[in-house]
Amino acid sequence: MSSEQHKALARRYFEAFSNPDVFDEILTEEFSVRAIHRATLSPDSGRGPEVFKEGFRSLLASFPDSRVSVMLRPYPCVPV
Repeated sequence: MSSEQHKALARRYFEAFSNPDVFDEILTEEFSVRAIHRATLSPDSGRGPEVFKEGFRSLLASFPDSRVSVMLRPYPCVPV
């Protein structure tokens, strides 16, 4: 995957924070929710975009005013 493809994928991921349906485009059916939310989900929580979107929609409902900002910096990142 090229650098530009990685950037595009990262942008789509953050777009999904306001539109969870984007996860259908960027996650595979093999994606394991348990790997990310090990402490909050049971081991048989499932796999794939639908399971992840369900949890993410719950998170958005809990924090309806939340916003995500992404600051793009040239590589390497230097602490400010």
